[in-house]
Amino acid sequence: MTIDDFDTGDQLFFQGGLTDGDVGVTNPSFTDGVVQLSGGETEVTLTSIGSADQQIFNASQFVETFGQDALGFA
Repeated sequence: MTIDDFDTGDQLFFQGGLTDGDVGVTNPSFTDGVVQLSGGETEVTLTSIGSADQQIFNASQFVETFGQDALGFA
């Protein structure tokens, strides 16, 4: 799945008992505005995130960049 223009106030919601420690972050280029998150069998590509891309290298940094509610779990 691809989501364009993810921003503060948006949320990615993971089910199946996952926690932020289960969410992997792939960001091989800190300048292309793209980051991938994966958890369980779900993979999400975020595009057009602008300069936020330079700050994201793990799930904790993703939450710090986009806000406490950027990742939701059930």
